[in-house]
Amino acid sequence: MSQPVEAQSKRTGYPVAAGVMMIVSACLLIVVNLLNIITYPSMVLWRELPIWLGYITFDSLAVVGGVLALIRTRLLFAVFGVSLLIPSSLSYAAFAVESLLLGENITLAIIPLIYVIFTPVTLVLSTLSLIFLAQSKSEFR
Repeated sequence: MSQPVEAQSKRTGYPVAAGVMMIVSACLLIVVNLLNIITYPSMVLWRELPIWLGYITFDSLAVVGGVLALIRTRLLFAVFGVSLLIPSSLSYAAFAVESLLLGENITLAIIPLIYVIFTPVTLVLSTLSLIFLAQSKSEFR
């Protein structure tokens, strides 16, 4: 006699890929924010420091959301984490485009160069991870 076949839940690699992409993009944005804090003059630093610390806090929450996506728990927090990454990526991308349009020498200024390199990567990774989370919502507990 044959054994009855149990229905197995289909597990894909989407949550793992989304979690890894979230963690990578959040870490890139944390590096950008830390470079902002290090390179700005002290007068601007004290006025802008709470804003950058808020960005670092949001990026840290996105790292936690990426870890939760890796272990396939708490879909809502994972989506919340990736939704924190997209606006900050867009704001840095806008700053990079503004630097390019104003004619700054991008090769001499390190911070706008970092924005031009990192922000498209973080924006694409964040958007893809949101799509992957939406595709795999049935796999979360």
